[in-house]
Amino acid sequence: MIRPRHILLLCGLASFGRGCAGDYSDEHCQDIVDQIRTALEDNVSKGVLVREAIACGAEGVANRPDSFDARVSQDVIEALQDDFRRACAEYQDHC
Repeated sequence: MIRPRHILLLCGLASFGRGCAGDYSDEHCQDIVDQIRTALEDNVSKGVLVREAIACGAEGVANRPDSFDARVSQDVIEALQDDFRRACAEYQDHC
């Protein structure tokens, strides 16, 4: 079974937007993109997500439980989906 510690990188994504004004700088938006990309790549390399996983959008991790390796527990899937959902929504809403 894959342990929840594999999703630690994404925990910070849920806090995006706190303390930020309505206008996000290009640098902040790029930081969001970089963190989403890194989280996706790291979770694929650790075997949490399948190689074909997509970070955001209708086919993204938040909407596709089949993006996860079969050994990943439901609790980890739900937590990681929520993290991706928030990070992707943050980017879409503000960048």
